[in-house]
Amino acid sequence: MRAVILASTLATLYLASFARAQNVVRDVIVAFGDRYRVSAVNTSLMLIPEGSFATRKPARALTEDEKLSRCDEFVALALKTQGLPDPGDVRLVRDRVEPRPEERRWVLYSQRHQGYRILGAGGRIELDAYGRVLFAGVNYETEKLRAFRAMDSAALGKRAASVVRQRRVGPSVSQELMIDPLGDAPAELRAYVIYQVRARNRLEGWQVTLDAETGRVIDSSSLFMHADSPQGGTLRSEELDRPRAR
Repeated sequence: MRAVILASTLATLYLASFARAQNVVRDVIVAFGDRYRVSAVNTSLMLIPEGSFATRKPARALTEDEKLSRCDEFVALALKTQGLPDPGDVRLVRDRVEPRPEERRWVLYSQRHQGYRILGAGGRIELDAYGRVLFAGVNYETEKLRAFRAMDSAALGKRAASVVRQRRVGPSVSQELMIDPLGDAPAELRAYVIYQVRARNRLEGWQVTLDAETGRVIDSSSLFMHADSPQGGTLRSEELDRPRAR
């Protein structure tokens, strides 16, 4: 099973992939008056501005809503460079915004089917204080996905709890259904359930992965994610957003 590409490492993975790739297709697009160099490898895109923004400021300050709206338009334009319709089978949905130093922010996107996130498919756009795109990395899934029918959430949780091999501390702290495209194999809908467990005299995260349609256990293992203190507490939010598969 391929490893899950996580939103928190998308930019690094894009840069590494493009550095190694031999079949890179390059193009240039213009968005909101700025030129961007587009590099495409298979179903991955990277867009970087040409020149510098340092000496040119926008005519007026944009509102936060305008900045995010422009970001949405930028993502749609990036997909269109690959001949992908918008709206269409490939469409990225804005998930959240994460602040960065110097009034910058990451705007994170995911690709969904039936409302479920698709593992490894999404985007990360870096905006400056003026709402200009400093970097964009997009990875999308083109497989024609079938309709999935998940088991009852409580039944999946009960099955997951039964295979945790350490002492659980309370109920699950995270449970999400996501689609794993599985490379050349047909995609599956999977449940990722995370618990806090007591192991080695500290709190750790434990993840159980199940086939969400049948309840079959695919993996049950420690995430080696520690709580904020050995005495207790809860897992940090960035740790809960890291489901993995094997």
